[in-house]
Amino acid sequence: MKALWKEYGQTVITVLVAATLLMLCLWGFRVIGNMTERPAAGADIGNNMDGKILKDICSRPVPEITYEANRILTTADKIALSELFYAVDADGKELKIEITDIRNQAGEAVDDIYEKAGIYEIEVRAEDAYEKQTVSCFRIPVNGGGV
Repeated sequence: MKALWKEYGQTVITVLVAATLLMLCLWGFRVIGNMTERPAAGADIGNNMDGKILKDICSRPVPEITYEANRILTTADKIALSELFYAVDADGKELKIEITDIRNQAGEAVDDIYEKAGIYEIEVRAEDAYEKQTVSCFRIPVNGGGV
């Protein structure tokens, strides 16, 4: 028996240590896996603070864009397009607007609505601090000649 232990003793101890370490690693992964489980589909995520904040942000209304020019525009006008529109977020805070597209009656992209009389379609975009954004299209008539 002493000869057998001398031959295979170190190998047996090494296998036992390796098996123990493997079991500890697998048990550790199981514990970590249980801590990081995602909630099941349809689970209520609102029972923690992050879930409540997420629900508030997702239920927040998008910004509102309005056309403010209360007069007839003519080709003689040189009013900046950014002055014709107004955007506010859900809290009533004024937002910066961005003109993303201007098209004439033929559907062609143009740079200036005051070049020629017609109806122009202007696409306006606004985004609030919570990255909620809205895009609105407005059809703006521009008459020829000055008033």
